[in-house]
Amino acid sequence: MNDSDAIILAPWKVGDAAANEGTLEAVRGLIKGGRRKQLLHNLKAWEPETILDLLVHLPLSTARKLFAWLPHDPSDRVLAELRPEFRAVITEGASIARLAEIIDRMPVETAAETVAALPDEVQREVAERLRYGAEILNAAHYGGDSAGRMMSRRLVALPATTTVAEAVAEIQQAAETVQYGICA
Repeated sequence: MNDSDAIILAPWKVGDAAANEGTLEAVRGLIKGGRRKQLLHNLKAWEPETILDLLVHLPLSTARKLFAWLPHDPSDRVLAELRPEFRAVITEGASIARLAEIIDRMPVETAAETVAALPDEVQREVAERLRYGAEILNAAHYGGDSAGRMMSRRLVALPATTTVAEAVAEIQQAAETVQYGICA
């Protein structure tokens, strides 16, 4: 590709369809032409929310292609922001490995929503590749706002005789595998 072939995308204006039409057409052309490197170069400065807005304005097959081209970051952040039903549609056709890599980077609650929207056989295959697959798969079977979906099954249990210093040390040691929160 030489300089005369370079396409610079105009800034995307969320919510302004008329202003975005030229950018939308340029993105479609880059995707249709298989110009992944140039498109990703243009999009690297875009916020995930802006890429999300672009995705929902593209025809479905083009949006899937763009999503497949996105590197893990921002694809995991974009996918986390999508409504669950659109997540399932946009990821259709993605490989199990790609889905697992993206979902594994999400918070457990978002991962459970994403997994719940997948077909049953895909849910199991993806869950087998996740660090917390059993927990995510279990949470995926609960309703979206239920306690079962939101609660963590990993915790630090300490005897009542534990000192504050010992408790802090235990929690710090377990921080990689435990989700915790503060109850009001």
